[in-house]
Amino acid sequence: MTLITAALLFAFALLLWAFAVLLWDFLEDRTPRWLRVLLVVVLAPSCALAAALATVMITSALLTALEPHERLAGPSEPPARNEPAEPETTSETSARTGPETIIDGTWTPSPSATPSATPSASPSP
Repeated sequence: MTLITAALLFAFALLLWAFAVLLWDFLEDRTPRWLRVLLVVVLAPSCALAAALATVMITSALLTALEPHERLAGPSEPPARNEPAEPETTSETSARTGPETIIDGTWTPSPSATPSATPSASPSP
């Protein structure tokens, strides 16, 4: 990590030096010496910083545009399945019909859902 930081600082210093030389040469015959020094000291770092930021922004935009949106799962990674757990069905549960009430996570049958014990037929001889 320190090698990358040192390389970036060196590149920025080189960019700063290049802008300073270009500005000095451009302003040599047009301005007095004191004003030229002042302009180079102020403008060279500003131009170098603007160029570095533009390079970072363009590189970031290109990397974002070229990056795939979805990552495909490799052969060693099967896709994870989330299957909902189905409730167990018993004979008592399947025989119930009618509305049910759930209060505080417990099942309470409504009065019409309970089976009645009334005789429906008379015994035959």
